[in-house]
Amino acid sequence: MFRFEITKTMNVTLKEDQYKQISSKSNIIKALDLGKAIGFDILKDNDIIGFAMLRKYDEGCYFLWDYAIDYKYQNNQFGTKALLELIEYFKVNYSLKEMSTTYIFGNTIAARVYEKVGFVTTDIVDEDDIHEVNMLLTIR
Repeated sequence: MFRFEITKTMNVTLKEDQYKQISSKSNIIKALDLGKAIGFDILKDNDIIGFAMLRKYDEGCYFLWDYAIDYKYQNNQFGTKALLELIEYFKVNYSLKEMSTTYIFGNTIAARVYEKVGFVTTDIVDEDDIHEVNMLLTIR
């Protein structure tokens, strides 16, 4: 249903209040240019509907650094379905054993999507400048 193409930038548009949930576009471009992460356009048919950026931290282990669905395609279950397919893509092409991610505390939409695909909460960081939930998906 979805296709993943490597990209060097984020090509999706979000609702204004959603930009604080992911890295800035300049930080995304910098991480991709420096080779610190792999970025993917998520396509349905020929339309870019989402973006994912992952960073390898161990053999077969990846951190889902940023994940976003373009505002025009939100509320259609694309976030959950595309993430399931991205996980499968990483199993086949990158020998995925585990994937971790975080979301900003209070982002119930992200929490719901991650939980639907099998991520479990490992801890909650609630400090002065950091309010996030860490999650892990273990591939069996």
